[in-house]
Amino acid sequence: MAKKRAKVSLDFGESVDLFAKTGPDERQEREKQRQRERLTRRATYDITPELKTAVERRATRLGIPASQLAMFFLCDALERYDAGEIDPEPYLEESTSPKFRNNLAFGEWYGLKGDIG
Repeated sequence: MAKKRAKVSLDFGESVDLFAKTGPDERQEREKQRQRERLTRRATYDITPELKTAVERRATRLGIPASQLAMFFLCDALERYDAGEIDPEPYLEESTSPKFRNNLAFGEWYGLKGDIG
């Protein structure tokens, strides 16, 4: 014969199963929620392996995640672009893609001078 599970009656007339699984399921749900929220802050951009390495090395020196340093650089560049301090227009070339009017033609420049590591 199966044993009955212990239940405790609260003052409100509710019964609570003392052996019900709550811990891991709640943690898993919180983790899933954090992952969903993180996806709204995530973006993917094409960069050269050298640029990726340069950001990673500088982030390591600062003791911060590379994604945070990349965000810092993007925010700084956007502010300078909006202020008219930097201008990508000289590097525009007509695109063959129907999705975009132009592409940036970096050539060998990439904005990196000397050792990027």
